[in-house]
Amino acid sequence: MSKLNPRQRELAVRRFPTPLEYCSYVFHFQAFLVGPFCFYKEYMDFVEGKDLLMNATGHDDKPQFTKSKQPSALRAILGKLACASGIIIIIAVVAPHYPIEGNTWEEVTNSSYIYRVFYMWWSLTLCQMKYVIAWLLVDAICNASGLGFNGYHSDGRPKWDRMTNVHFLTFLMGTNLKDFTDNWNISTAKWLKSVCYERVPVLKEMSTFLLSAVWHGFYFGYYFCAVSLTLMVLSSRKLRRNVRPYFLQNTRRKTFYDWLTWIASTLSAVYFSVSFPLVTFQYNIKFYSSTYFCGHIIAILIIAILPRNKTDKKTVARINDNVTKYEKRCDENVPEQTGNDSISTKKNL
Repeated sequence: MSKLNPRQRELAVRRFPTPLEYCSYVFHFQAFLVGPFCFYKEYMDFVEGKDLLMNATGHDDKPQFTKSKQPSALRAILGKLACASGIIIIIAVVAPHYPIEGNTWEEVTNSSYIYRVFYMWWSLTLCQMKYVIAWLLVDAICNASGLGFNGYHSDGRPKWDRMTNVHFLTFLMGTNLKDFTDNWNISTAKWLKSVCYERVPVLKEMSTFLLSAVWHGFYFGYYFCAVSLTLMVLSSRKLRRNVRPYFLQNTRRKTFYDWLTWIASTLSAVYFSVSFPLVTFQYNIKFYSSTYFCGHIIAILIIAILPRNKTDKKTVARINDNVTKYEKRCDENVPEQTGNDSISTKKNL
């Protein structure tokens, strides 16, 4: 138990479940067909009412729990149903005109580069919306049954997001792969992180993506997507460490960098992820052959050419001094949202 991290200790099963408890967890109706996944500890806390316990003292060292009344989930349920209904209308009207297989059609592959990028992004987004509909409906079902309560916001509003499986707008506006994985298929990502990423000693990214592919099935596209996303993670991480510090010298450069990384991350994620819904070997080879595997080649070159870390101490000192000046100006002027990455730059260096 001492080797576990705080999250693993929180979710640890300390008592062997009875057959009834185990079957109840495996076959509970809220998420039996399409998820979302929840850990056994979270499910049993819901069954036993422990999810309503609140730390009355506010101190983790000497907590005193009191049971609160379950708040109404009506607002959360109606909001999720409304979002799902809106997306259903979009899918019914627009999706038939942009099938994902269209990325392999000659009229698309022979069109302009801008149209190809648009078609690739829009067809994949429409394909993803189908998953979003299912997750929103299941999330609403969970909330209607009482599963999903996750405490309160700072203003006292109840949070019904414990079973939320997607933050679609945040996912679309992500500026790096972590933003995508943290806001898409959230419950499965937590499971993969717990059982694989935090436990394997080497090749963490590759192992996690391959386990996800096995979890989904045995189509070629799943495994090609796993390898492709691994290249994206490694290349984007190395590129960020080598390039980002030069854009922290002033607010204008930082803003330009944020927009640039949003565009680059979105295009990269779409390019590497489209293999997943294309599924078959024929579709994947036909699509990526038409692009000359350019994204994969660029990712491999970045990994091979760029240095792992900055080694010039003078360069590091100059960059860190620029970061300090930038943060100081942000504190003196109107507050700006620079993100958590501004703090972690020095640590990476």
